Amino acid sequence: MLKYTDFDFWNDAIENMKKDRQDRIQRLIDRYGWPLIENKMNFEDSIEFDFIKPFLNDMSGQYKVAENTVSPSQSDARYTAEEDFSDERLLRDAVERLRDRKFEGLIQHIYLDTEGKMTTGIGALVDDEATFMNVDWLVDNERPATMAEKKAAYNRFLDLKKQNKYGPKYGAGYYKDKSNLMVSDEYANKRAYAHLQNDLKKLREGIAGFDDLPYQLKEVLLDIRYNTGAVSETRWPKLREGIAKKDLNQIYTNVNRSKAHASRNQWAKDRIKSIPAGNGWHW
Repeated sequence: MLKYTDFDFWNDAIENMKKDRQDRIQRLIDRYGWPLIENKMNFEDSIEFDFIKPFLNDMSGQYKVAENTVSPSQSDARYTAEEDFSDERLLRDAVERLRDRKFEGLIQHIYLDTEGKMTTGIGALVDDEATFMNVDWLVDNERPATMAEKKAAYNRFLDLKKQNKYGPKYGAGYYKDKSNLMVSDEYANKRAYAHLQNDLKKLREGIAGFDDLPYQLKEVLLDIRYNTGAVSETRWPKLREGIAKKDLNQIYTNVNRSKAHASRNQWAKDRIKSIPAGNGWHW
């Protein structure tokens, strides 16, 4: 027959187990932010994630990771999905979004974009020889390419450019068998992340009060810069005017890019549309 002390023992054991799970979840959040994405973790942490994954929705009110909140002891807004305004989240989410074909897409082989520029990875331009030769190219995605193999591939694509083998009728798939040089998935991500870091730096330098802009607007501006280059007064006068006036309607109507996929433009408009009026921002 069970005694009250037996119940106390099992109750303590259950509470300790819950606390252990919470601590393990929090360690992953501290390391990777929220939401937790398994394929961004190292091997050991991904195994740990497999263990705690069934318990993400069972926090017994202690803190609700699955509902995007955290415990009082870990209330830093960087760890919540909806209130994470950190540069890290901005850049990480941008890389993930850019991998989508409706944005840039991930293409591991070399191709010529519609303007005839050598490109690879997540829309990374490698058109000048110095940049091309510094890429960590792999032969058939297996071994590092030699300098001679890189030079041969570069010259092959120079020849394709001279033949005008680029433009709207030439998709990226056309170039797949033109060279056996490729970039790894990891390298493509790192290259895009580094590019975005520089884009973010330039946006801060070029737009007064950038850090105080609504998060959704930062997302859109970062995507525009990665896609088209500088978001300057001369190239984007109405958009810049709308930002200066905090006029969300003017911003909404001026985020389209003529050469971007329709769904990419719609994403930008939807992100602006989600910005509520307040703090001087108005519709």
